[in-house]
This record gives sequence, C-alpha cells and structure tokens, in this order.
Amino acid sequence: MTDGVRVERNNERESYVITLNGEEAGFAHFIQGDGDITFDHTFIDAAFGGKGLAGQLVEAALTDATARGSRIVPVCSYVQNWVRANEVPGAVIEWPEGAEEPAKA
Repeated sequence: MTDGVRVERNNERESYVITLNGEEAGFAHFIQGDGDITFDHTFIDAAFGGKGLAGQLVEAALTDATARGSRIVPVCSYVQNWVRANEVPGAVIEWPEGAEEPAKA
C-alpha cells in the first residue's frame, strides 16, 4: 500500500474504510451474510482520485473477508471488474445473477 494508507473494517458502518494520512478517502460498503459477504458499493472522494486508492481498498477488503472465511459476492461494478483483473489467494467468488463471470483459463 501507498505510504499513509490504511484500510479498516468498520462493522457499525458495514464498510471497509480507507484513509490517507488520517483523512477518510472512501469506503467499500458490504452486507455480511451467513458465510458470504456482498460488496454493493465502492466510493472514493474526488479529492483523493487518481491515487489508486480504490484498488488498494478493494484488495484489502477482499483479502480480509477471505481470511475471515467469507465467500465474496461482487455486486458493485468496480469490485466485479477488480476481481476479473486480479486474484485474491483463497477467495471464493459467488457471481450474482446477471454478472458476467471471467472466462476460465
């Protein structure tokens, strides 16, 4: 991660929150289910745009959710695109109905 970047899970807000040098830059909202976690919205404040924070946020959130044993349900289009282009070791992805799954190699 970039220096000064921190990602923390905030259960009260049902979000992973990313900060840069102590300032909140954005969040990835989730819905925690029984054995799965649905990511339905990702937001980075325009003042923090262009720093690659969204990718760092999603990577950290998915890595943490996977470590907690949750299956990932990517509803948010940004999370879907990130999952198609990147890998989280050990992650189990459950594609929502209507989402285009990545081609199998």
